[in-house]
Amino acid sequence: MPLPSRTLVVGRRALRRCGRSGVARELVFGALYLVAAIVLTFSFVRPPAGLGSNSRAPFGQMVDGTAHLPFANRALVPALVRAIDGAVSEEARARLDATLHDEHVVVRTLDQVAPAWTRERLVQYLACLGILYASLVGFLYALRYLWTGAVKAPPFTGAMVPLLAVAALPPFFDTYASYMYDFPALLLFTLGLGLLVRRRFVPFLLLYAVGCLNKETTVLLTLVFALYFLVRNDLGRRRFALLLVAQVAIFVGVKLGLALRFSDNPGGVVEFRLFRNLVRLPRYPLGSLYGGLALVAVFVWQWRRIPLFLRCAIVPLAPLIVLTFFLGYFDEIRDYYEALPALLLALAFLLCRLAGLEVRDANDDRRPLPAHSESDREPISGSSV
Repeated sequence: MPLPSRTLVVGRRALRRCGRSGVARELVFGALYLVAAIVLTFSFVRPPAGLGSNSRAPFGQMVDGTAHLPFANRALVPALVRAIDGAVSEEARARLDATLHDEHVVVRTLDQVAPAWTRERLVQYLACLGILYASLVGFLYALRYLWTGAVKAPPFTGAMVPLLAVAALPPFFDTYASYMYDFPALLLFTLGLGLLVRRRFVPFLLLYAVGCLNKETTVLLTLVFALYFLVRNDLGRRRFALLLVAQVAIFVGVKLGLALRFSDNPGGVVEFRLFRNLVRLPRYPLGSLYGGLALVAVFVWQWRRIPLFLRCAIVPLAPLIVLTFFLGYFDEIRDYYEALPALLLALAFLLCRLAGLEVRDANDDRRPLPAHSESDREPISGSSV
């Protein structure tokens, strides 16, 4: 056999093996995630909303820790940016500055897509962009991790689920300001849900602490934890109580530390927005309201068919709506990021059923964990969700 023909045959066999093992699928969808994350990241930082466009939380003040409260309390990403900035050598900074001086197209591009950048803070801005991009890619993979933990479905569905997020995210940063902690919050909350449904409690608690440093809404993971394991009633009272107390202690400890660290910053812990939202309420587009009501109707109609963990993870949407109506902008949908992963996966689950695919709750057949003590043998009283 001539060498070119032999090469083709070997190549075809390799592709068939890749297809059967899922390697080709992973490569294709991985490339899609990477490209989509680039587009979404630059959409996230671009004007008119964009990163750092809030006058009380401009980019430089967020990084320096001098922004208004409560924004300054979201301290994880600013700390990472400062750490990266401090690790960059003066030689590397000089090369970056020379590049900007010689390549005017680079400056024009940055001015158009990233108005918060300045020459003095270029390294910090690039570091922030890198964190945002990595967090977004991580979020797409965390969605897959959560999907496979909560839903038993054909393997290819896990690869396609993140594309729903790619389609759903742009409206979240279309109108109001974007913040450097948004994408990390999506990643950490989604990964936290994935760890919870798999009962990987030690890494969950570590992630919980990091998430509290990033944004206080991480505490909603505790609500999901309590709901899910009360309903399943198979964790044991002692273990449930210890995990619940650990989460509360971590949250309170982190919040107290941040309050002390930023006690001299201007602003307050919360911002009261009820009257603004009441005035704004009649102006919401009817199409958006009707669309939202239709989506609610679908979820209510199919509620019992959705896997239990996803139902429990959707419940935090209720306190988010109430809190945002009083303390935020009711129409700023980025305030509902924490409910997005479960809503997306519940919608994906219902679409799979509609398409005739075999999907079910991945934890229906989970057996109760063995008891290790008398207190563990006592079940937790609970009800269905």
